[in-house]
Amino acid sequence: MKIKALYRRFRAWQEEPFRFVNKNKRALTCANCGNVVTSNYCPVCSQRAGVGHIGWKAVYQNFMMLWGMESGSFLYTLLQLLLRPGHLIHDYISGRRQISYPPVKMLFVVVVFISLLDKYVFPDPSDVTISAATDAVSRFEIWLFDNPAWLMLFITFMMLLPTWAVFRFSPLHQRHSLPEGFFIQVFMATLVAMLLCLGYFISEIFAYFIFLYYYIVYLYFFGYGIWGTLWRLLACCYFVICGFLCVIDFLQIFAETSTATQRHPVVEVFLLFMFIAVPLGVVNRINKHTACRRKKIIQAATDEAVAQEQEQQAAQK
Repeated sequence: MKIKALYRRFRAWQEEPFRFVNKNKRALTCANCGNVVTSNYCPVCSQRAGVGHIGWKAVYQNFMMLWGMESGSFLYTLLQLLLRPGHLIHDYISGRRQISYPPVKMLFVVVVFISLLDKYVFPDPSDVTISAATDAVSRFEIWLFDNPAWLMLFITFMMLLPTWAVFRFSPLHQRHSLPEGFFIQVFMATLVAMLLCLGYFISEIFAYFIFLYYYIVYLYFFGYGIWGTLWRLLACCYFVICGFLCVIDFLQIFAETSTATQRHPVVEVFLLFMFIAVPLGVVNRINKHTACRRKKIIQAATDEAVAQEQEQQAAQK
């Protein structure tokens, strides 16, 4: 029973973690503008109510303000990203952004932290140096795999266009825009970097949770079923892999290497069309058909409810 109760409390916290309380129990005069304040912040100048003498807390807050962490929302947002990622992203996209740390700044801080860990705290002595590579493409590949945080960041942002194309007819977020998709991928990139960081300190098994977290977020955020979310996410991964290979291939074409084994750019464009555009067209067709069927079901249910209401009104008369 205790486990069930804890799980219910956890689910309730996932659904509604924010509890805004007015901590100002009496009317105060704002030290900045002189307005009478009865809430946590002054409605005229936005300064916190009850600002008094400077103490050690103010010193600490000013140091943390350098990274924008004076309010404590940074660690709390990271905790939410681990325990309720789909809910957090949904809250941010739908407009509940006050309690969340700015996602782009959060991503920058996390990626810089994990890059410093990878470079100075947990270096790999077996890595091949970039200068030992023979061409620009090899140096690019070595740099990516020597910097896993930036590699995952690169791959995560390559999910932007496939996610928009595959999930844009979703039940919960129909026609979601590319700017919304950008912030989705910013949160996901931060989450991936956090899992890599946990892999450094605890166990590398956390790296295998990346796909699971993507599945949980997409399942909750877009509203498809279990299998519908799974095959669409696998389709996104397929497009990312094909896009990554195409980028490497195009770099090899334009690099200063031997042209004996290179294919003609027209062949590259044809392969790009065959391996990306054709499957994407099939997925888009399936999504449109699913969206039309869902719309018909909703319309039929609406018409039935209207008919029942009209019958009840006629019976009452």
